[in-house]
Formats: sequence, structure tokens, C-alpha cells
Amino acid sequence: MKERKPHIPFYKRLTPEMTRPVIYEAISRLLCAICAALLLAKLLTNSVNVKSTVFLLCALLFFGAAWVVELRLDGIMIPMLSKIKLRISKTPKQASYGDMIDHVDDDPPTTFDDLDEEQKDGVRLIANISCCVITLILSFLWK
Repeated sequence: MKERKPHIPFYKRLTPEMTRPVIYEAISRLLCAICAALLLAKLLTNSVNVKSTVFLLCALLFFGAAWVVELRLDGIMIPMLSKIKLRISKTPKQASYGDMIDHVDDDPPTTFDDLDEEQKDGVRLIANISCCVITLILSFLWK
């Protein structure tokens, strides 16, 4: 049998290096959700109630995604989910500009790929919860 790790609350696992990836993930997810929600509301009808309902559905989707990530942080895995590749790894491109000798000693900013799996799940959780809250607020304000 596997030995269980002691449960550490998520807020104690937060590090300052997770801030930039959280912002990038949340903004990209939120922009995609807003575009999809407005497009779907435009296709259905021009009624105001449809727009608030679509934003509420987006909030529920983000809540469901956050719940799945929380389950994953607790150690519960969905069996077939690990075999699905959602991200395509990109090969780095050569920069077209010259040397940046002024910034040689600077530490590069932390990207999402630099984090370990537990931190990536934490970033996903925070991004999903923040998008859920924002789309929930949009659904209430759109009335």
C-alpha cells in the first residue's frame, strides 16, 4: 500500500513565485470564457437574461474545474485523465534581437513550466477559483 502524505492546507503551500503564472492562467481562461459566453449569448438571442445565464454556466464550469484540481491536490486521481495530453509542448524559438547584456545577472521570471506538479495544480486551482468568482459577479451584474 502507498504511504499517505500528511495533509497540508493549500494556503501554506503558496509561494510568491506562483503569482505570475496565476495571473497569466487566470487572464487567458477568463478572456476565453468571456468571448465564448458573449458569442453564445449573441447566437441564442439578445435577451439580457440569456447573457447572465451563460456567465453563470461559465462560473459553474470553473467551479467544477477547481473542484477536480482540489481532488487532485488531495491525491484522488481520475483514471483516464492522466493519459490525455492537453498541452502541446512548444519548441523555443531563437530571438531575433541582439544580446541583452544589461540583464545577464537578473533571474528570469518563473513560468508555469518551471513549477513542479503540485505547484501547477495550485496555480490551476487559484486561476479557476478567481475566474469562477469573476464570472459569477458578471452574471449578477449583467441583469
